[in-house]
Amino acid sequence: MVHLKVRPVTDRADDLRRLVELDSIRGAAALWVYAYHVWQFAGSPEWVVSCFGAQFNALIPVHDGPSGVDLFMVLSGFCLFWPLASNGEKPWDWREYAARRVGRILPAYYAAIAYAVLLPVGLVFFARQIGWQANLQPIPSLWQVLTHLTLTHTLFRETWDGITGAFWSMGLEAQFYAVFPLLVLAWRRFHVKAILGAGLLSLLFRVGAAIYMKDSDPLNGFLVSITFLGRWMQFAAGMAAALWVSGALRKKKPVGRVLWGGMALSSGILLVGALADRFAFSSVLPWRDLQLACGYGLLLCAVCSAPSWLKIPFTRGPLPSLGRISYSFFLIHQPTAWYLMELFRKKWGVSGLPQLALGYTVGTIITLIISSAFYRVFEKPFLRSRWPLKTPQARVLPAQKSYQEVS
Repeated sequence: MVHLKVRPVTDRADDLRRLVELDSIRGAAALWVYAYHVWQFAGSPEWVVSCFGAQFNALIPVHDGPSGVDLFMVLSGFCLFWPLASNGEKPWDWREYAARRVGRILPAYYAAIAYAVLLPVGLVFFARQIGWQANLQPIPSLWQVLTHLTLTHTLFRETWDGITGAFWSMGLEAQFYAVFPLLVLAWRRFHVKAILGAGLLSLLFRVGAAIYMKDSDPLNGFLVSITFLGRWMQFAAGMAAALWVSGALRKKKPVGRVLWGGMALSSGILLVGALADRFAFSSVLPWRDLQLACGYGLLLCAVCSAPSWLKIPFTRGPLPSLGRISYSFFLIHQPTAWYLMELFRKKWGVSGLPQLALGYTVGTIITLIISSAFYRVFEKPFLRSRWPLKTPQARVLPAQKSYQEVS
């Protein structure tokens, strides 16, 4: 007789552990990052439209709007803290946590480094076989490869964007993961004060860095801002959102319409406020990052506590599916989009807005196909069930996906 090992869950426990809407939000964040990079590769075009006698650039939200990477930071805080927020009494083993993070992140990341390095070599070989002229790109140095493999590339000016520019966020995520056990210890003792303290410490660090580096190279300021202390406010916002959502889902009454509407409105105001520098009343306060942290945190609260009929776009359709492969999509999107956009420009003679349109249509489809295969080969085999519930009377739902698959 063969016994299948399936994670048992109860309806109520699953409500507190599995949030499908997070998949959709993650998928939207991945598309937002992709849209920004494709716009860059198309030469940063403008699309001027007229409305009520006024003209404006319709592509402003793509390049100056709320950042998808910042949303990933808030989501990281939410997802890592969610098991503790929804079941704070359960023992937490940092060694198990570290093993799961390594298995979840590194295999696909290392494969993506190889993809970014080998893709241009393969494309040049293919182009020459069909008679096109193509030149080999410089191979990353050993120092570049070593710093990326150890996730320390964001600590150095010459390596932070050496292989693929989007990988800078991987270095930041690695720092988050490394210090998260300290936050867990602080949470066990100080509870909400630990989350507020992390956010306040991050804010003070950014203010101090801005004052100290006022006349320094802007790149130095950027590299300081993408350390865990520089972005802890966003991570803490995600943790606070997870804590609030877990409390809301435990209540028998649904979240009040006034409260839900207030959170949705507040998140919108803060995210729109991050569009323009005119909202930054001080040059030393990181207003944009702080607004995005609060706005995205409130957005997660609003979406996860919204009425069921409002959650339909987040629980059905293509976004949840994209969210499940969003990590692979993020890892391979930049080199894939770059060479596609170069193909459109150099071989087809398409540039500007038509090139951008091709990137958003044909480019998206091709990137999705590649990232889906990448997910199946390099990401999915390393996903494991997380924190199985040991409830003998639980109703078994074999079709449930593990939380690890969306964290």
